[in-house]
Amino acid sequence: MRQGTAQRIRKEKENEQRLEAYRRLSGRDSRVRTLSENLYREMSETGDDPALRTAASFVLAPVLCMYVGWVLREAVRQGKKRLYFLARDGYQMYQVARILCRERGLPIECRYLYCSRYALRTAEYHLLKKECLDLICLDGMEVTFSKLVERAGLGRERVWEVAGLTGWKGDVDRPLGARQLREMKDWLYGCREFLELVWSASEERFPLVGGYLRQEGLTEPVSWALVDSGWTGSLQRSFLHLLGAMGCQRKVEGYYFGMYEYPRDMAREQYHPWLFSPEDGLRRMAAFNNNLFEGIFSAPEGMTVGYGIRDGRYVPVLANVSGEYGDRVNACGKYLQSYAQKLGAGSSQRAGGILGDRALASRLLRPLMCSPTFGEAVYFGASRFWDDVTGEEGRPLASVQTARVLREGRLMRRVLGRLRRASGGKVQNAWQEGSAVLSGERKELWHSRVYWYVLCVRRRWKAKKTALRRRKALM
Repeated sequence: MRQGTAQRIRKEKENEQRLEAYRRLSGRDSRVRTLSENLYREMSETGDDPALRTAASFVLAPVLCMYVGWVLREAVRQGKKRLYFLARDGYQMYQVARILCRERGLPIECRYLYCSRYALRTAEYHLLKKECLDLICLDGMEVTFSKLVERAGLGRERVWEVAGLTGWKGDVDRPLGARQLREMKDWLYGCREFLELVWSASEERFPLVGGYLRQEGLTEPVSWALVDSGWTGSLQRSFLHLLGAMGCQRKVEGYYFGMYEYPRDMAREQYHPWLFSPEDGLRRMAAFNNNLFEGIFSAPEGMTVGYGIRDGRYVPVLANVSGEYGDRVNACGKYLQSYAQKLGAGSSQRAGGILGDRALASRLLRPLMCSPTFGEAVYFGASRFWDDVTGEEGRPLASVQTARVLREGRLMRRVLGRLRRASGGKVQNAWQEGSAVLSGERKELWHSRVYWYVLCVRRRWKAKKTALRRRKALM
């Protein structure tokens, strides 16, 4: 009882200090500060967790509206008539965009498109031929042989069939290391029976995906673009391949919150990142956690795992999620939509200066993502995160870990783990900073920042190297 009281007092004190910090970061007389203060007061009687109320009012709502405002401004400037917001990261963006378009009278049609990497890739594999193994054998937090079979679109019920076909004799649920995944990819590359199974399943899925995309207007002669969170741009690549196979030869463009890298065979000018890109915003990239972003800005429904036909229309098939998950997403969503309404109702001239302010957005996100309070770590760490494309139930973003497990996230530990181990030793925290705070190991926050900065420098170097190769190829 005494410990619970002490923890509550600690959370209240930290929240008060964090509230003042967010106010300072917003600017004393800024439009952002005014809107956030109004929203914070408006939500005082909701009974929401203080960490949610504070962060949503002063960080999450302003940042998302800055991004969506930038997207709408760029779309108008570039003559786009329609925007497709991609499930599920695009759900809250879609809600905010509809409000801003309505309030500002913008000539843009906003649509929500049910899709996922899994739903599109499993219909794309037969178009990629053996290159589909690049996607099936991608590394992740916990990749097993079973998960590879599911990624291939064959279903978990066929794991043992595929194991016999490929000669796999190990534990199908044992995590595989990066080296083992490379070896597996090389082996599957020569396994014609496995590839034909994958391609056959992909060809069966293709008509349903194509029917849904055509039904939603992606083949219409309208200037449109995709809107999503971003990171690697693989979804845009899938859209291009699928539409091309449907006989629709058109340019596919997308607006993204941030990009770590571009697909190597896609035109750079068709990607429009906001907060950071491989060429720009290194510090903003290093102070950002895409896992936390996805855990917060999501949709109340489950992931799109495929498509079906009902009453003569193509409909998405969604994975199951708990009611608690949906309630958590909607709790955050009401802050975002209320802020958008306040922003949209104001003078467009007054709002113009805060739309697309990347520097301010990064300053607001940095404390939450890189150095959360205990209350923020508790509340947002409980958000669900889907590490893999298969759509199985997500895990908490952050959890209490031992000091030894947390130390595995340090730079040198990760490097040595890759050099010495074929499997195991992977960091299991989607939000390492949240886990460090929950575990009472705040000293690990510095190590986490070092790791992320080095990783971002590496990404920048890789992007420059790729761009140089592309220029040489064009000469």
